[in-house]
Amino acid sequence: MKVTKLLLSSIWLLIICAVLVGCNISSSTSSSQAIALTDSPTSPPTPSPTPLTITSSVEIIGEEEMVYDMSKDHCPGGGAPDLPIRGFRNAEGQVQFNLSGPTNFRMIGKDIDSVQIDCNPTIPSDLDPDPAQFNFVEWMGSVYTLDGKTVYALIHNEYHGEEGSDWHAVRDFSSTQGEHNWYYQSWNGSTYRDMVYNANNDRWLGPKHWCEIGLGWFSPNQGCDATRTWVSPVSATVTISGTVSDIYNGGNNNTNLGLCKLNPITFELVSVGTPKTCSFNLS
Repeated sequence: MKVTKLLLSSIWLLIICAVLVGCNISSSTSSSQAIALTDSPTSPPTPSPTPLTITSSVEIIGEEEMVYDMSKDHCPGGGAPDLPIRGFRNAEGQVQFNLSGPTNFRMIGKDIDSVQIDCNPTIPSDLDPDPAQFNFVEWMGSVYTLDGKTVYALIHNEYHGEEGSDWHAVRDFSSTQGEHNWYYQSWNGSTYRDMVYNANNDRWLGPKHWCEIGLGWFSPNQGCDATRTWVSPVSATVTISGTVSDIYNGGNNNTNLGLCKLNPITFELVSVGTPKTCSFNLS
């Protein structure tokens, strides 16, 4: 499926109505006749409109049905619909719903009753730090398609200036270890191990299932902590700051976030099952 993005800073819908009035001039000439012209042409008769009667009604014939439950159906790193959901049918006859957010996902199935979340992002945000590019955080909305293959959409774009630091974990996310000084690793309690990048799902995979790192999220597992490591390229005092949230409340274990500077420092305990957000700022 090809997605074409249209970036609009402002939209003006201009409707131009052109009314063309035609005049027919007929003349009859002969050697003995003069041509008579008049500057008061006869107006054409006004057509009588045909009355059109429309009768319509909407009736609820079924029970309310849960199609998507954010608390248990969302993908790691997002999946909360942040714009009205738009649907279409692709060339294979499948129904698709767009879940718009900073990372855009979709639901897909043979019909509305069978759609399931697909955790492969349709469009992740590019997080370009140059505001002139209008390419930072992107929500995909108003999707439509003419052939079920090429999908068009309008992109809502936001630039978050507070995220324009020298090194940024989300903006600098990469498929290459060490790029922008970031490394993607797992920790088993005694050893750090580099993760393996999965291009199909745009995430780093550890040695255990669900031990993963994505664009803006971590997913640990028992005995496999997901760690994002930054190695300073400068000999200077640096400040590490950010916000962490527990977005999944379906587990029974506790989740700890540790910032390690020579020695582990646990600054906050986030209990899974009770969504919570905390901030940190260390130098």
